[in-house]
Amino acid sequence: MTNWGFCPETSLQSNFQLAPYLGNWYEIVREKNIRFESGDCVSANYTLNTDNTVKVVNTEYVNGTYKSAIGNAYCSSKKSGQCYVKFSNYAPYGDYEVISTDYENYSIVFSCFSIGIVNWKMAWILARSPDFDPTPYLLKLKELGIPEDELYFTSQKNCPGRVA
Repeated sequence: MTNWGFCPETSLQSNFQLAPYLGNWYEIVREKNIRFESGDCVSANYTLNTDNTVKVVNTEYVNGTYKSAIGNAYCSSKKSGQCYVKFSNYAPYGDYEVISTDYENYSIVFSCFSIGIVNWKMAWILARSPDFDPTPYLLKLKELGIPEDELYFTSQKNCPGRVA
């Protein structure tokens, strides 16, 4: 979502721990204008690399086919919940802020970058279960400047080959 102004200050997950965050997450909600996402049955899998970075595998179902993007991430040791991810060796790391998580059910993720007086915001609600109800967490996205009419509710139904 493109906006005038700078990225907002955010409160991130206190005492963020990477180990319990690893594993499979289902995308339940996303900001609807994310140019590199257009499918349903979206999931993200995070595994620890030997150098303590994180292998990221994002998968989505588009036009009858699953496609994946493989990336690398790391989390700041100085700011709890602040992580960075990239999906190309030629791209810089992008913002990945864990706003809130209980590690077992949900995670609210926010990303923002500014150029001059314009910013681009992205947000996701991720869950460990594909049938998670995001309703109690939608207000937090609104507080981050993403109104409900700017959200895409990702379908996690009829995902071929998925064992739920």
